[in-house]
Amino acid sequence: MIRDLIVSILLLSFSCSAWSGAWDVGAFDNDDALDWIIEVSESSDIGDVRDALERVANGAGYLQVTNANYALAAAEIVAALNGHPNPMFPEELAAWISANGFKPDPGLTALA
Repeated sequence: MIRDLIVSILLLSFSCSAWSGAWDVGAFDNDDALDWIIEVSESSDIGDVRDALERVANGAGYLQVTNANYALAAAEIVAALNGHPNPMFPEELAAWISANGFKPDPGLTALA
């Protein structure tokens, strides 16, 4: 009986871990950034990248983790535009940059 209870608890804990989101230390290793990437890649301009960086750079007070995650992903996009892509840079973002012909922007680079 105890053995069955322990096995049930272990199975439950393993199955629950499959439901958890993506959270790790990389700029693209969290649900916020992954969701934001989808939104950005459906756009045809760089405005969402600028907005994400400005929200953090111009913000006062408490920084929401979601905004920080967006800004880190946005900064990685700017790095890629400047020829320094993260080794884990998502292919869909590279395709988005290429399809839209985005070029480095000194103002965006300074903001990042």
